[in-house]
Amino acid sequence: MRYLFIISSEINPKELRKLEETIGSLKEDMRNSIELRYVQKKGQASDHASEASEQSDDNVTVVVCGGDDIIHEVVNVLAYRATPLAIIPMGSYNSLAHTMFPEALMNHPEKAVGLLDKLNYIPIDLVRIDSYDLLGNHLPVWSRYFINVANIGFETQALTYAEDIQDKHGKQFQDKCSYAKGVLRTFQKFRSYNMDYNLELINSDTNEICEDESFVSISICNGKYNNGCLIAPSAKIDDGILDICVTENLGVWKNLRLLLLSGYGKHVDKEGIRMFKATSGIITCKDNSYQLLGNCDGEIFYGHRIRFEVFPEALNFGFFPK
Repeated sequence: MRYLFIISSEINPKELRKLEETIGSLKEDMRNSIELRYVQKKGQASDHASEASEQSDDNVTVVVCGGDDIIHEVVNVLAYRATPLAIIPMGSYNSLAHTMFPEALMNHPEKAVGLLDKLNYIPIDLVRIDSYDLLGNHLPVWSRYFINVANIGFETQALTYAEDIQDKHGKQFQDKCSYAKGVLRTFQKFRSYNMDYNLELINSDTNEICEDESFVSISICNGKYNNGCLIAPSAKIDDGILDICVTENLGVWKNLRLLLLSGYGKHVDKEGIRMFKATSGIITCKDNSYQLLGNCDGEIFYGHRIRFEVFPEALNFGFFPK
């Protein structure tokens, strides 16, 4: 097996140096099986993954070193291909990694390099998001696969504020710091979102339909964690089922409490939270002058109507041993 390392340019320099030193210290046979590709701009990661997949098919494992954004990019290339994906989390929140990566290695990602030949390859689920405008036209630019969590509403608004803060103030604002400030700004400008949802529930001949209500957010969860919060404690990434978390509008202080509880997965049975198990669904904006604002794996998308569906065993994934 060969290993193509796709390395994000946003990795902490000290962590990158440790990673490179660890690879350099491997035995010759193992070291020669690893190729490093450094990503400097958006789109390069998908190009590298596509090239490796077309040339080597299932004889190469694409190992993404970085955060959820670069993983998301590669996922959309490797969906339904034989080429497996493995991750070495080296981003800020590493939301996906808390579901997919051994906790013992989280603070020492370079140690995963020595375990490459012990990867356990298992097919996992992906989720497809398709966006449509007010007239029902499909919007390809806002349609894609995601691997972890998609959110419409509060969390995405906080994310956009965080990106604005980073653009304005530069690198002195770390991702976690800027996101925390984005959350505070979102609460300062607190609003709910008028949207309907129609969910195809598991083991049911009927759908869960909700119309003419406003919500703070709707999260579509394949994985458990998002931005440091345990959104869907019972989610499994290989069961063909999505966990849907709907947060009602209870007002600023009650919703702030729910957000804090979600950091530990303690929000699930609280007032204002609706949890569903589903395989697909549609979310529609009730305001014709406004588009839904969402993100999947941290990547922004828009649409008047959003359709989502889980696709079982759509990605070959390499799990590091625990």
